[in-house]
Amino acid sequence: MFIAIANCCTSVFAGFVIFSVVGFMAHELNQPIEDVVDQGYGLVFIAFPEAVARLPASPIWSILFFLMLITLGVDGEFATVETILTGIVDEFPDTLRPRKTWVVGAICLIGYLIGLLCVTEAGPYWADMFDLYGATFNLLLFAWFECVGLSWIYGIKRFQNDLRSMIGDGPVNFPLFYWWILNWSVFTPAALTFVLVFNIANWSDPEHNGPFPPWARAIGWLITLATLIWIPLVWLYEFLRTPGSVYQRWRAMSTPRPEWGPAVGKFRKHAWQVHLRNGTTMGGDLQTSTMSDGHRNQGGFNNTEQ
Repeated sequence: MFIAIANCCTSVFAGFVIFSVVGFMAHELNQPIEDVVDQGYGLVFIAFPEAVARLPASPIWSILFFLMLITLGVDGEFATVETILTGIVDEFPDTLRPRKTWVVGAICLIGYLIGLLCVTEAGPYWADMFDLYGATFNLLLFAWFECVGLSWIYGIKRFQNDLRSMIGDGPVNFPLFYWWILNWSVFTPAALTFVLVFNIANWSDPEHNGPFPPWARAIGWLITLATLIWIPLVWLYEFLRTPGSVYQRWRAMSTPRPEWGPAVGKFRKHAWQVHLRNGTTMGGDLQTSTMSDGHRNQGGFNNTEQ
């Protein structure tokens, strides 16, 4: 709750800072705001530094401004690398978890090599292409599928009881907690749908000193396709490999696997009991899942135990 509120307040504060600086520049240059306002790299590396240079004690403000840019970039990379790392390591836990440092190094090296494209003479073109084709529809669709899958397929009540087993009944039963349930199941999917439809309706091909050539736009759509294609491909693969009728296949694909749930036996049994007490099932079997070192955790339970 605190992080979400602080994030929103920081965004509002940043808006005041940006527009106050733009207004200051318009006043200093005696020009209309629309002639001063820029976006993207021009705003960050031209308009803002020029405005900071006109302030009293400008060297201090300049140091603070660019230090803020560096920390902002590093902070963003922490989240990006950790997201990629978690997805890869969780897919192959026995093999990659003991080599996590090497996986982090490989991710950072690949990201660094790709980032070198953005500091070449064609760097602004690549940056615009990654920004428009790699972080627009993709992220919105990923977030939409996550919200719908969590709330309407896995089940918002089951997820609520997952949280209950981890943090206790008090926070989950608190009336304000239902605000989050409404967000996850209704408000956020609806907002993402609106933004996605709005972006599609107002889509225009990217430009940088003129429109992108057709081959560059083709590369951009390949970037988009390379990230989104795995959703239907994995769905189709799971559908074909699952035995039974269409309904049985869909039922199996929309049901958690037997190993789903806490890996440690006592926590798994506690989660199982919390779900039963509150009218849901944990999703996985009560038996203990396989640990990362390939051995069963001691203290596991079978399906017949209550």
